[in-house]
Amino acid sequence: MAYRRVYQEKELLKWDYLELEALNSLVLSIGEHRDLSRFLFKLCGLLCEKLGLERCTAIFMDSKEDNCRMVSSDDFPGEASNAINVKDFPSLKESLKSEEISEDREFVLPFQGVSRYILKKIPIFFKEKKLGTLYLRANTLKHSLTHREQYFLRALGQITAMAIVDAQRSTAFEQNLSARLAVVSS
Repeated sequence: MAYRRVYQEKELLKWDYLELEALNSLVLSIGEHRDLSRFLFKLCGLLCEKLGLERCTAIFMDSKEDNCRMVSSDDFPGEASNAINVKDFPSLKESLKSEEISEDREFVLPFQGVSRYILKKIPIFFKEKKLGTLYLRANTLKHSLTHREQYFLRALGQITAMAIVDAQRSTAFEQNLSARLAVVSS
């Protein structure tokens, strides 16, 4: 009986280590590119690997609910994400919030090939400030997530918040630098 318990603990520790390794690689990717699209692409690939999905789509809607970024695990690496102006597709916001993909014709372009099933809706906060919402979709129906998978997705949400803040700071820095260079060169 004691051997069985030790074996179970060993297996749990093995899974813990693998999850920490995956989360660590995702955190390290934030500093590599400082690009939200590449981060979301890596996140989708990680979800496919860890949850046994064929395809995963990440849709990040900003806190003002004006803009979305959409990346799927089968996009080409380095390919820009689909930036979607929510105002151009009024039923998009309702569709995401209701957790259904609308059959409206206006969804054809931005949601062409989007993964069908809702995996998880994760509000993204950084220092108690809402940055937006991350919608994760899969092409494989998962009736329910295990407690461990739920915890893993919450950790991914926290890492996503860091990636978003880093991308915002990087963009602001580049814009500030460009403005200063323009003043100096004129």
